[in-house]
Amino acid sequence: MLRRVRWLLLAATAAVAAVVGWVYWHGRALRLAERPVLPAPLPQNTAAVASQWEYEIKSGGQSRILVRASHFEQVKDPPVIHLENLEIEIRQLDGPRYDLVRSPRGTFRQTEGALTAEGEVEITLGLRRPPAEPPERVMKIRTRAVSLDTQTNRAWTAEPAEFAFGAASGRCVGASYDPNAREIVMESQAELRWASADGRRPPLEVRASKLIYREATADVILMAPSELRRGGFELRGQDAFVKLDEGGRLQHAQTTQASGSDRMPGRRLEFASGELMVRFTPEAEVSRIEATRRAKIVSTSAPGVMEVAADRVDLEFEQGRQGAELRHALAMGQGSVESRPAARPGRPPQPARALASEVIHLAMRAGGEELERVWTEAPGRIEFRPSAPGQPFRAVTGERFTFGYAGENQLESFRATKAETLTIRAPAAPKKEAKPVETRTRSDDLEARFDPATGELDWLRQWGGFEYQEQARRAAADEARLDARTDRIELAGRARVWDETGMTSAPRIRIDQKEDVTVAEGGVASVMRPQEEGGGGLVRRSEPLRATAQRMTAREQNRRILFEGDAVLWQGDMRLRGQRVRIDREQERLEAEGSVVAEIPDERGGAQGRAAARMSVVRAPSLVYDGRAKQALFAGGVVLERPAMTVESRQLRAFFSEQEANGRAETRLERLEADGAVVIREWARGRRRTGRGEHAEYFLAEERMVLRGGNPSVEDEQRGVTRGAVITWFGRQDRMTVDNEGAGPAVSRVKQKGSD
Repeated sequence: MLRRVRWLLLAATAAVAAVVGWVYWHGRALRLAERPVLPAPLPQNTAAVASQWEYEIKSGGQSRILVRASHFEQVKDPPVIHLENLEIEIRQLDGPRYDLVRSPRGTFRQTEGALTAEGEVEITLGLRRPPAEPPERVMKIRTRAVSLDTQTNRAWTAEPAEFAFGAASGRCVGASYDPNAREIVMESQAELRWASADGRRPPLEVRASKLIYREATADVILMAPSELRRGGFELRGQDAFVKLDEGGRLQHAQTTQASGSDRMPGRRLEFASGELMVRFTPEAEVSRIEATRRAKIVSTSAPGVMEVAADRVDLEFEQGRQGAELRHALAMGQGSVESRPAARPGRPPQPARALASEVIHLAMRAGGEELERVWTEAPGRIEFRPSAPGQPFRAVTGERFTFGYAGENQLESFRATKAETLTIRAPAAPKKEAKPVETRTRSDDLEARFDPATGELDWLRQWGGFEYQEQARRAAADEARLDARTDRIELAGRARVWDETGMTSAPRIRIDQKEDVTVAEGGVASVMRPQEEGGGGLVRRSEPLRATAQRMTAREQNRRILFEGDAVLWQGDMRLRGQRVRIDREQERLEAEGSVVAEIPDERGGAQGRAAARMSVVRAPSLVYDGRAKQALFAGGVVLERPAMTVESRQLRAFFSEQEANGRAETRLERLEADGAVVIREWARGRRRTGRGEHAEYFLAEERMVLRGGNPSVEDEQRGVTRGAVITWFGRQDRMTVDNEGAGPAVSRVKQKGSD
């Protein structure tokens, strides 16, 4: 039995040992399974590797740069850290803003403090923590191989870069970013692009050799040469400055040595200036252009070409169907506007117009292609330059100008104050010695109208102290009107016209410059100046001849003159009246008709201070005076009145002579000849004497009367009747002779009272 127990104890011991062994080995297997796997040995020259790595750089206790990566590997020599799935937060120390750089891999050189993002890099500028509500617009930059200086936070790349900021986008080659200064520098081939708000209009594009964007102030600096484009709008210049708003929208652009153009269907606007400012709407449309330092604007459209130049030119635009449309232009400082209308089939060429003033405004019609109104705020000058033979040159200077335009830039009206005009016409006859004819005027106010179809002057009105000059001819009036179609001038209100030949005044005067005819009406007063010395007769050339009438017409530079309506002419003691009086100064001829009355002194000129000369008064329907022959012919039933004598006849001739008396020329009425039913009545020595005949001659110096023809007779109320073929009596001697023509002289003596 003991032997059996021993085997049972041995079997039990073996079973226990088996169980313990199994438990040990099973536990050991479990422990081995639960123990971590030992890392593989590090590659040679590798100090450490890690996953989900973070690295923070602080400044003054504040986090300045935070670097994150999904994989970290540190190299021993040289000491470099390689990162994968890199993120870099560049934080602003003065607020919640930070910039974020992402790249698939990067390298960090600890000894240099330099971090390089390799491969495709995305940089987001202007993020906030926590994010703003609503989300702010941020700038995103995409490039390659970005380097970061962890000491200064400055990032840069030499690779091409693209960026976007709201509606703006761009690209360049080489760029840098300084988060402390918040400044982006695009090193070369910089381009910016602003998309339109509605997406239907062309984008705004900016190009420059180098570009600097200052985020804090939203400024963009463009290095020369710079260029800005928007559809047909182009601006070129040297260094330029661009201002953005908080949303990255373009506000204005400024440059120097600027030039550019704006092209739209049917219109082209070109400009150039030393400095140029272009302002934009929130939709990046041009709203205003400010050009300084001798600016020049040239607008070309179907109506023609218009050039604006000044020290400063401001252009204001408004939004139209096709974009920005010019609405108003302002030229200041030596401003000039020149308009050259385009040639049109079937229409005469229009004169070019050149306006100069210190301040010029131009208002455009809707569409920005055509002028609506032009005005000045300073003294100026406008020239109408001929564009075809026969057109006159016209110029106006004044204190203020206003121009009104019809469609297609057709000048329609013109107004000026304190105006002076100049008109130059080609001479009528193409002679070598002929000079252009200049006409000048001045007045307080001027108004003109133009034919919209031709651009030619229609009429011009001037008032307020009007003055006129054309060669030697001058005029003045309260008001004047020029009809340019007929080239006639009408003067009204205290009108006067004068030249070297004389002067005429009247309430109304019309001057026909084309036909050289002057007409004065409404009570005319005229003075005809002496033409030359000598020439005594009814009218002496050496003395002024004065006249009044209801109407006067002068032709051929006042060489032919007609007075009508109660005309009165006088020269010294000589006076002539008639309803119509014609004077031909070149032919020295005078004609009068209609109740003619002539008062003719026996002597004119000579010694001064003597008693008044005896006077002959002649009344007749008509008079013709020949100054060269010094003869006057009265016709149509004539009555001559002299002291104590009258002569009636159908016509009467007066003969004049000129003699020297006391060193002065003296004109004398030498003799009178009466023809046709002559009747002479004389009162002398207390009795009446009447002579009759067909012809009579009266010699004034001798007071001798000769009657002949028609059975002459003399009836003396005391002595009876004397008849004969020729009867001569001497008034001064109171004697008479009779000649019977062949029968021998017959002498009759008048017996005195008290004699035998």
